[in-house]
Amino acid sequence: MVRKHQGIIDPGQLKSFAKSIGIGGIGWFKSCNFPEYLKTIKERDEYHHFRYRPYQTLLDAGHLKNLKRNIKTVIVIFADYFYENIYSQNGFKISNYSRFCLQTVTPKADRVIQFLKDNGYHAEKLKLPDKVAACQAGLGFFGKNCLFYAYRFGSYVGINTIGTDLRLERASEGKECVTSSLCKKCNKCIKACPTNAIYPEGYRINPFKCISFINRHPEEPYKEVPEDTSKFNNWLHGCEICQDVCPLNKNIKHKKKAIILPEIDLYGMKVPNVSSISKEILIKGLKDINSPGYREYISKLLGNIN
Repeated sequence: MVRKHQGIIDPGQLKSFAKSIGIGGIGWFKSCNFPEYLKTIKERDEYHHFRYRPYQTLLDAGHLKNLKRNIKTVIVIFADYFYENIYSQNGFKISNYSRFCLQTVTPKADRVIQFLKDNGYHAEKLKLPDKVAACQAGLGFFGKNCLFYAYRFGSYVGINTIGTDLRLERASEGKECVTSSLCKKCNKCIKACPTNAIYPEGYRINPFKCISFINRHPEEPYKEVPEDTSKFNNWLHGCEICQDVCPLNKNIKHKKKAIILPEIDLYGMKVPNVSSISKEILIKGLKDINSPGYREYISKLLGNIN
């Protein structure tokens, strides 16, 4: 059955709609593969061992042209999820990402998809390498900490990619990997990383050493948990040290439009959605944790606070 388009959507209309629902930035490019991304995935051995995202899944993400559906354009959106980074000195910290990212950016992507469908176009979420796609769409660049930085918004942004059969004019001719001259002489993120997860030259990270990776993917068999648990810096979920010290994030004026849920679920343990959790709340919720790896991580965290 041929889909009948109700009307032509021009770039201005799409951008106006995105702005009206609080999207920080939107860009697009013609459907294509990601050769640089695929080359990196194949060359770097650590990407072959992920449990949460198997090797073949990573490869499939870079082969957009292999999709059977008629995807002509990839639309990339981002939303600012930063809310606060004021943490209790004696509490266990939860990152902005863990508290706000998914529930902030995902509903906005859903509304863009519905907007396209209401106008008669096919639209769906794509499982692409989001950071690479965002660069390709001309929305920002990579920092030395391997995080994506949106122009004027910094690194505290969530990204979603959408595939559609709509052909948009003025498609970006961006690159897969864009870097900033502002990062060249700055190594603050590298020096601040407590587990040396970021390589000395930057733009490369060992994910299995990253505190955020360790506590967000606790069942990963190749994770490298440091013997000195003080390096956890009391992060209960996530870690934002490399972003907190970054000069590029210092003068960003966040509008605090993050969607705040009353509580969050950490592997079965329900905790209040606040920046810092007390030892008492954590101990009370231990019995509800359904991840052995995360329970082990928490037990080590508890040993750091008297």
